[in-house]
Amino acid sequence: MDWTFYLIVGGSLALSFYIVYLGKKEKKDDTPPE
Repeated sequence: MDWTFYLIVGGSLALSFYIVYLGKKEKKDDTPPE
């Protein structure tokens, strides 16, 4: 198997997970604590 394939797939997965994590973090900061 080509290592570049794993690099691209791993990078895209990590990027999507990072975006989702940032999105949840921003939503938590926007909502005031009750």
